[in-house]
Amino acid sequence: MLAVLASAAVAVEPGGETPAPVRSAAPGVVALTAGNGIAGSIGSGVVIGRDGLVLAADHVAAFGAAVEVRVDGRIIPTRTVARDPVADLHLLQAAGLDRPVVSIAEAGSLQAGDRVWAIGAGAIGMTARAGTVTASDQVIDELLPDVPLTLVETPLRRGDSGGALLGLDGRLVGLLTAVRDSPDSATAIAAAIPGSVIRRFLYRVQERRLPPRGWLGVELDTPLLSPSGLTISSIHTGSPAAAAGLRAGDRIIAIDDEPVRETTLFHARVAGRSPGERVSLRIGRSGTVVERSITVGHLPQPMMR
Repeated sequence: MLAVLASAAVAVEPGGETPAPVRSAAPGVVALTAGNGIAGSIGSGVVIGRDGLVLAADHVAAFGAAVEVRVDGRIIPTRTVARDPVADLHLLQAAGLDRPVVSIAEAGSLQAGDRVWAIGAGAIGMTARAGTVTASDQVIDELLPDVPLTLVETPLRRGDSGGALLGLDGRLVGLLTAVRDSPDSATAIAAAIPGSVIRRFLYRVQERRLPPRGWLGVELDTPLLSPSGLTISSIHTGSPAAAAGLRAGDRIIAIDDEPVRETTLFHARVAGRSPGERVSLRIGRSGTVVERSITVGHLPQPMMR
């Protein structure tokens, strides 16, 4: 079973000793919410710049409503700097955010057996959870088919998605994106976007050279994981989805005959298409099934113009 990590709290891990650099980096992980805090914790983010830059998982930051940072009893609005659903990465800016910056580790893959710490923010607190790398550079087709992921055995909970995976020195070596049950262990296996992918994304943002990504302009309701398709909560005005006659309440059952069960994979598949290509959607609507062929648009990058 594969599940995207989303809302709920992060509990303190009993026992063990967290290295001082990891404890120092922990305040740089923040909780994300929406609706002036009404949505509760929808996930986590990592502060990577003193100008309020926060790195988050795209499936969290593209929640369908304005995303905010909740810290020290305050709600701070954010705006999107850049995003890449193919890598499940989303860069936000929260003006006035004053939290420690988490440094990104230098290039170099983690190896199986390496000790790491996972940190996510939630409603009842935040802690570092020790974990062991079980594999690196693993492509999981049902999650992110074009991104090699780091797999870590660690007891994550919902609310950790977009949180930090830290090395012994407290530097960011990955961004938490999903968790899957392990058939051979009582501990879940977490998937993290590796530091090499993060660094490449940030370099492209800095150079204003992000690759063109496909976009339909649909926002999807939770649950993030569904066996029977995903429901559209809203349609962007002037988007390809609007032009194709899609409506809020439609349920996306399949894309190009591939079943749709998980938001991260759906957005990654769409973003992986070149603008101008066509995709076929199978839609459930009022008890009937309709087919729509849609020309993929260009994913907006609001602050990258």
